[in-house]
Amino acid sequence: AAGAADPMRGSGGLDILLGRTYAEAAAGGGLQDVSEERYLSTLTGIIRDLASHDNVLILGRGSQVILRDWPGAVHVLLVAPLEHRIEYVAAREGLTAEEASKRVQDGDRGRASFHQKFFKVNADDPSLYHLTLNTARVSLDQAAQIIGEVAQRVGGAGQHP
Repeated sequence: AAGAADPMRGSGGLDILLGRTYAEAAAGGGLQDVSEERYLSTLTGIIRDLASHDNVLILGRGSQVILRDWPGAVHVLLVAPLEHRIEYVAAREGLTAEEASKRVQDGDRGRASFHQKFFKVNADDPSLYHLTLNTARVSLDQAAQIIGEVAQRVGGAGQHP
């Protein structure tokens, strides 16, 4: 309607867009007035805008698909066995094993639904990434060093579209 507030702009719009969990985004929660097409085009625009700045780290939200052919982008998939991820989340968030298990499994389902709904991909498909690291086999510090080296060697400074 004319004069109606644009839910993607103004105070809180960006926070709402990026602050939703994968499951909320896949279910369309929080932005009932926004079509899936509008959500995806806005998300794509934001991620590409962020990527146009050098030395930026973007976590998730389909960025491995949105920036698939982006010069200089390096895509990394971090994996670990379910039990390892549950223990990590329990320790980091101060949760019981049961609470952490629910959070991890809900997150996994939401992430899978989000990527399937908006990008028609399996988020864990290794062909979407330059590198896959198992954080149960390398420490987070080691992973950060490896990623930094790969980013320097593979990413370089590309011309952005």
